[in-house]
Amino acid sequence: MQKRIRGFAYYFIIIFIPVLLIIAIFSFTVFYSRYTSSKANLISSQVKELDILQNEIEFTLGNIVTDLSILSKGNAFKKYINEKTNAARSNVEDVFGLICSERGTYNQIRYLDSSGKEIIRVNYSNGKTTIVRNEDLQNKGNRYYFKDTFNLNKGDVFFSPLDLNIENGKVDIPEKPVIRIGTPVFDNKGVKQGIILLNYFGDNIINIISKRETNKPVVYSLLNRDSYWLYSKNIKQNWGFMFENRKNLNFKNFYPGVWEKMLNSDINKLKTEQGFFIYKTVYPLKYYMFTSTGAGTAYGSSKTVNEEEYFWKIVAFIPEKLFVNLVTEILLSMRLLLFIIFGSALVISVLLSKLWIVQKTAEQNIAKNLKDKELLLREIHHRVKNSLSIVSSFIGLYSSSFEDEKNNFLFDGLRQKIETISLVHTYLYQSSDIEHITLSDYLETLVQHIINELSFGIMEITPKFYLLDIKLTAKITITLGLIISELTMNSLKHAFPDKPKGTISIKSFKDSENLVIVYSDNGQGLPEDYVINNSDSLGMGLIDSLVMQLKGELIISTGIDSSFTIRFPVGNLDQAHKQ
Repeated sequence: MQKRIRGFAYYFIIIFIPVLLIIAIFSFTVFYSRYTSSKANLISSQVKELDILQNEIEFTLGNIVTDLSILSKGNAFKKYINEKTNAARSNVEDVFGLICSERGTYNQIRYLDSSGKEIIRVNYSNGKTTIVRNEDLQNKGNRYYFKDTFNLNKGDVFFSPLDLNIENGKVDIPEKPVIRIGTPVFDNKGVKQGIILLNYFGDNIINIISKRETNKPVVYSLLNRDSYWLYSKNIKQNWGFMFENRKNLNFKNFYPGVWEKMLNSDINKLKTEQGFFIYKTVYPLKYYMFTSTGAGTAYGSSKTVNEEEYFWKIVAFIPEKLFVNLVTEILLSMRLLLFIIFGSALVISVLLSKLWIVQKTAEQNIAKNLKDKELLLREIHHRVKNSLSIVSSFIGLYSSSFEDEKNNFLFDGLRQKIETISLVHTYLYQSSDIEHITLSDYLETLVQHIINELSFGIMEITPKFYLLDIKLTAKITITLGLIISELTMNSLKHAFPDKPKGTISIKSFKDSENLVIVYSDNGQGLPEDYVINNSDSLGMGLIDSLVMQLKGELIISTGIDSSFTIRFPVGNLDQAHKQ
């Protein structure tokens, strides 16, 4: 029982390990395919998301420029610039207020004269429009956005950096992101009278990004040209350039090396140890628009920046842990599949192991039965051979009591027939093949034995063999042996009456699927008119009968070169020759 259990474990391991390896390869292939596909889809979805954000921001900025053009070129404002009447001013205030209330995107719309003094200002807050009284109007002549806008030519547009609104020399609290878009205005004589300036709610740009980030594991950022955050979910990182205590809070310092690669590469994807960065660049300026560096303080100076240097970076950051979570999710989703596959493999391996044991047991039983059968057959051949030898010995003893030569030869013939059959059983008993006998070995031994027994030391008969090295069944071999035995004894009795020496020749060859055996001697030969059917010889009749048992034909050549040709079918001789 213990041996059987060890055998089962052995076969189970042999089957299960390859199956387990196949399962592992299959599972890894499925996992890797799903992981790479999910990862690619995640990255691709973020690329598309940033495309949408980029287009939405550019469309929004285009609307601002359109509003500025409508206000600066409108009839109401042109009339006021040229007439400077209270009625004309009132009409401009109404138009400014209407744009504020309808759009809801401007914190202020102002007209400033050539000195920077606010002449008209409309404020918008909490859905309400307010026209600022004259006594509350301020002078912005020292602010960068006034100077940068007033210095432009007719038709040019100033587009400020996106920064925080400053009132009374300090950043407004709560923080109010703003973009100032202005253009110089001229009277009918072409004299520059001042500027129209729109204060655009920067939150409208920022909200385009923040609303896309809600409940997403991907982190979005909006960065200015100096890598400062204009938007980050971590509000402490925002507007670092506007506060002295936040000057070091920028993307470049937070992700060393990444910002430089983003600036110097045209590829919008970047793999790092921290995670995966996907980014898009927004260029707000058109050919007729100008900007500057802006100023982080109320009265700081700014420098002119060309349109290619003014940009924002929209960045989607996929943390490395998100890819790790992706791996976990895929593995969890594959649990049931892996469990089913593993369980099925386990059951199949157990069943195959049991079947293998059953098969091996059956093979062992068959092998044992065959061995037992072979031993039994060998024992039978041995006993038959011994029994035939005993019979032959009795015949020899009995024949010695007769002095008649004719009777003695008759007994000798009978003994040879018995020994012919006995020799077959001797070969089968001694051979590793208990069903087939090599014809050449058998016939050579048989003929030599007959010559030795019946030549009586008087004649010197030499056998010559030209035989194929093929194997035949015991039944065919016995039949051929009896035929050759009868022919050999006949030659010894009749072929050499006056000759002390002679030769017996036996050869075989293939003829299609027939085996041909030719027996001849160099004795006196058969009479020319010899016909086997007319012969009264018992031996010749036996030969003819044995050839019929082989389903063959017997051809007898008479005269000096007498011979006996036996042709009979034995199937595939090429295969027989190889056995």
